[in-house]
Amino acid sequence: VEREFIGRFTRLAENRAQLGLAEQANGHCVFLDAGQCAVYEARPRQCRDFPARWTVRGHRCPATT
Repeated sequence: VEREFIGRFTRLAENRAQLGLAEQANGHCVFLDAGQCAVYEARPRQCRDFPARWTVRGHRCPATT
């Protein structure tokens, strides 16, 4: 089940050191449906932690500054 999830809903991050959530063709999260999170109750940690614990290329997420 875990391998299926990884194969279907994740992608290798640009740094090739971690996984990120897959995106729809328009760049939106694969779990975004009609402007709402389709898996909110079981959302991944990266979503639960946004924006407080996000870092982007070694910098904190601009939304937190």
